[in-house]
Amino acid sequence: MAAPPPDLTDLVYDAAAGELPWEAFGAQLRAAFGARTGAMWIADPENRGVDMLSTPAVPEDFTLAYIRHYHALDPWVRPAASGGGAARAWIGSELLPDPVFHRTEFYADFASRLGFHHLVGSVLDLGGGAIMPLGLHRPRTDEPFTEAERLRLQALLPHLRRAGQIRRRLVQAEAAARTGFAALDALPVGMVVASGEGRVLFANRAAERLAATTGAFALAANGGTRGVARLVPRHRAGAARLAMLVAAVAAGRSAGGAVPLRRPDERSLVAAVVMPLPARLADGGGGAARGLALVILRDLARPAAPDGTTLADLFGLTPAEAAVTRALAGGTTTETAALALGLSPATVRNHVRAVLEKTGAAGLRDLERLLASLP
Repeated sequence: MAAPPPDLTDLVYDAAAGELPWEAFGAQLRAAFGARTGAMWIADPENRGVDMLSTPAVPEDFTLAYIRHYHALDPWVRPAASGGGAARAWIGSELLPDPVFHRTEFYADFASRLGFHHLVGSVLDLGGGAIMPLGLHRPRTDEPFTEAERLRLQALLPHLRRAGQIRRRLVQAEAAARTGFAALDALPVGMVVASGEGRVLFANRAAERLAATTGAFALAANGGTRGVARLVPRHRAGAARLAMLVAAVAAGRSAGGAVPLRRPDERSLVAAVVMPLPARLADGGGGAARGLALVILRDLARPAAPDGTTLADLFGLTPAEAAVTRALAGGTTTETAALALGLSPATVRNHVRAVLEKTGAAGLRDLERLLASLP
């Protein structure tokens, strides 16, 4: 049997490990076989959906249509999946004669619009009812795939199958982790769980808000399920320092530390505090979770007071006193707060005296310290 191209063998394991986006691997596979387009996805009954790994050179709207509808009509998948025995690479006309293929709804409404005509591909059994279809396509005007090309793909199938199994396990593990981390969504501070390689397993809503409002970092997924989610600082120096600290903490070489994250224009400071992830958050055990780090994100440029309900519950503030307290957050003067609230400065000062008495703060600076401790 022909040996698989070594570069593709290496790349597919890089994709499985999260070191390379699956879309990039798919592009390399398409180029190696001289295909115009390609598709690789996983159907898993446990996930109840399509995990689209790669659709090189397929427009995004066609990819979405395939995920939503046409994958269930793909006439190449079922014959290849029911071939029996070891995984086998097929040429499309072996599975389905061209005249039959051209009469299908899939060809009339989808494949013909993309120029899918010649195919070489396979459907890999990943176990547990999960399958991994993959196909490389050429239009009718191009030469059909040859037996030699089929054998090249055949030699790669064991590696593709193993990579698909690894991907499936990672998806299952990350789904379980998200369930365990769901409580972090209730926190007002940004929380990100990352692997030593920088992959984001979970980001709470506060982290997503900070990414959207501060511009200091992004939570980049490289195309949703097709890529690898990462926390990407906008400032280059912050990116390098954060990556090194996350790797060291996840590997157990560091107890943690802090990194300032800024926009490229040096504004909008976010503090990123990296610490070992408590194992009880990941698997219910004690100590620190191996291979993971917890990144706590706090916007230092825009301090915010707790909401009015929290202030009322903690200190017995009236709605008016809570509104003044919130308006003073961040060092705002009483005059500015009065203007923002439509009150007179004298009224605001009266509310401030009541707030200081109820909270026990010695002054506005002490009140600011107290508010900062209650995000």
